Amino acid sequence: MNDRRVTLTVDGSDWDSRQAYGPSGNIIGNQVGIGSVVELQLTALCRETILYDQTSRNGRVAGRIIEARRRLALDPAVGDKGQFLVPLGTRSTLVCFQGHVKTVRRASFELEGSKDYVNALVDCGVPIVLEDQVSSRRASVLSALKEQEILGICMLWGWVSSPDTIFEAPVKAKVLSVNRLNNPSGDVLLTIDPRPPTVQAERWLGYTLLSKNVANKVRIQDEFSVPEDSVA
Repeated sequence: MNDRRVTLTVDGSDWDSRQAYGPSGNIIGNQVGIGSVVELQLTALCRETILYDQTSRNGRVAGRIIEARRRLALDPAVGDKGQFLVPLGTRSTLVCFQGHVKTVRRASFELEGSKDYVNALVDCGVPIVLEDQVSSRRASVLSALKEQEILGICMLWGWVSSPDTIFEAPVKAKVLSVNRLNNPSGDVLLTIDPRPPTVQAERWLGYTLLSKNVANKVRIQDEFSVPEDSVA
């Protein structure tokens, strides 16, 4: 399958941070538009993600993945690939993905009452960061996924300006369509066509975790396997 285009949601505040201004300081548009080739950080929230499977030691994973593909009505050509990211509807942010979880990390904040952030970096042909938020004494459901092959469905999100993810795993892509939603946060739907990493981007991401590290004393560490009684 050569068509790799997908649609994702960009938070309104992140989108607005790319506003373009005229000589008098008035807003004249956005730096990201149709035809732009930009860096994006693809993400999915754990609470919006369903994992159909993960590698098991007993060898039953292959049959269950085949059954999950059948239920999702995936093109057999897609299902034969070890890694993929495909939309489950025209201009829908609901996608199906399969890939390898390269690593899982946790960011702990030294602020009273703050929650920890847990990120899993998944290689689906393009990188996606799965995000979770848990109390400091609880483990994330992502904790047991390190170095496993997973298949799932999720709502796809993306950053165009200032990601606060633990991992810096940008994707370069051409913007095919831009649609602003009429919701309170002013989110934007982008349809993109991923491009090779060697392609020159017009706009680059500025990751914000380092600034948070200084301001809020963030401690980042690898996330290990989870005791069964401690999954959040």
